[in-house]
Amino acid sequence: MKELRPLWRLKQRARQRKSGYLQTCLALGQLDEKTGIVKFSPEAWMKIRQEYALPKKPCNLATIPEKLKRRTPLRLGDAIAKIATPIARAAKMDCVDAATGQLKPDSGCFQRKTALNKIKLPFQA
Repeated sequence: MKELRPLWRLKQRARQRKSGYLQTCLALGQLDEKTGIVKFSPEAWMKIRQEYALPKKPCNLATIPEKLKRRTPLRLGDAIAKIATPIARAAKMDCVDAATGQLKPDSGCFQRKTALNKIKLPFQA
């Protein structure tokens, strides 16, 4: 199966990759002048991808703005409550305080949320 790529996309990607990317694409592929599509054999496309791959940038927590960092990890009960509380509020259930719109501390919903928050998830530290 041939790899098909529009010429305009290859030109766009050439700005992000090291020099010679577009020339290599045109040399290894076949440009259809009418449609502006470049056809590559799978081997040629893999060679281009390997030679002109973008470098992987490691995730650096120091670059994340402070306001986006979580002080405490999101726990299972919090995640479920974030979805279920607005639904309970709209259904006018008695577990939601009408004044604040939050779960009442003595309600069963709040107790379930607290119990779910105690579960240790595999992706939490």
